[in-house]
Amino acid sequence: MARTLRAPAREHWAQWWQLRTPGERAAWTGAGALAAALLAWLVIVQPAARDSERLARQLAAQRIALAQAHRQSDEIAGLARNNAVRAPRDVRSTLDAELARQRVKAAVDRVDNQRIRLTFDAIDFGALMSLLDTLQRSVRIRPVDLSATARVEPAQVRAELTITSD
Repeated sequence: MARTLRAPAREHWAQWWQLRTPGERAAWTGAGALAAALLAWLVIVQPAARDSERLARQLAAQRIALAQAHRQSDEIAGLARNNAVRAPRDVRSTLDAELARQRVKAAVDRVDNQRIRLTFDAIDFGALMSLLDTLQRSVRIRPVDLSATARVEPAQVRAELTITSD
């Protein structure tokens, strides 16, 4: 039944087309070609151009991010090279100098070749943390064992710690 409806529709359009003059046929053909070109422009070309512009912007942003990552990587590598301080051969003298510089008193005993035990009868907890931070950052000496007991005085502790050089 669908075929019988299509055949008369084709015949109707074919008859309508035959009734047009050659000028009208050319005008209708041109209008159809123009409509097809406009449809192709709206459906294919314009979205592709928008996507191309968007991707170009993303590419530029990603290139900038990559260049920044390379700069940061070079900076990190430079910092690592500059910060590669070796522990001094005489850890004890360096430790004594740092204790004197920070004006703290401790009993210092050597445990073995790489470890030293420090005992503070009374030290401000903040000063102890500052000392440990300075030792670790500047001369690569780090604690391996720490025991701190609060004293009656505010912010004061009795501390025993064992340090080693990296």
